Amino acid sequence: MGDKRDLLENILERPLLVSSDRDVAICSIVSKGRGLTINGYVKSESNPNALYPVEVTYLPAGKQIMFGNCQCESYRYYGDPCKHILKLRNVYVKNEKKLYTQDKGTTV
Repeated sequence: MGDKRDLLENILERPLLVSSDRDVAICSIVSKGRGLTINGYVKSESNPNALYPVEVTYLPAGKQIMFGNCQCESYRYYGDPCKHILKLRNVYVKNEKKLYTQDKGTTV
């Protein structure tokens, strides 16, 4: 079995950012009105061989998640923002300035 790095590199061609713990990869950020739609992958904690595709529509001015979508069991069952949605948003917020100043494929 490969490590986390292998899993991310096999699934993702060139993410915009990979978190330092290699659990989150941000693949695209699209401005929509006053919000942003952030797409990426978040590693499962219960299944180390799984990455969940996650989409978050985030309103930076109010620091609010307007919409989230994840393929994990928790989100499908409960429908509320799951830990993967929150983790993708948190990695974006933590690295927002770096995302707009560094080259693609950066690990921070």
